[in-house]
Amino acid sequence: GYMGTRRPPGSGRAHFLFVLPGIWVGVVLILEILLPARIQLAPLLAAAPAIACAGTGRRQCVWMAGLCAFVALAPGAPGNGSGGEVQRVGTFAAILTVVAARYVVSVRRNRMLGELTQVRAVAEVAQRVLLRPPRPEVGDVLVAARSASASAGASVGGDFYDIVDTPYGVRAIIGDV
Repeated sequence: GYMGTRRPPGSGRAHFLFVLPGIWVGVVLILEILLPARIQLAPLLAAAPAIACAGTGRRQCVWMAGLCAFVALAPGAPGNGSGGEVQRVGTFAAILTVVAARYVVSVRRNRMLGELTQVRAVAEVAQRVLLRPPRPEVGDVLVAARSASASAGASVGGDFYDIVDTPYGVRAIIGDV
């Protein structure tokens, strides 16, 4: 657990990524109001769902897409005026395209992460079966064993060891494949 009021590592970053798309929409809308009418920034609303999808889960991505699509198509939205209808529909289409592409990528990424987790779990079980810790004493020999992977984050490797008491004395085998 965490002591006192300390937050988990990265929670500030997660909170920032959660509010960043809303900040983006707010800045675009404010600049659209403050800048001259000939400068159209409404298409930049399409970036908000992409930001939401990149930094958070799919649910927020869909909500942010809905908000941006509503802002892009709402009467009185940025881009109204000469040619404003075409721009609003273009912005709406861009938002839908970004969200659809990001959703497909997210589904594929989650599937691959699930498969990776499953493969690691199977490999760790196999490693525990093959590289079980020896008893503290085998015959008249005190035993201690430790296996450390050379790869960061990898607990599975080609190491093996075993120690047994035979009628001919204690026998040990140590290997690194």
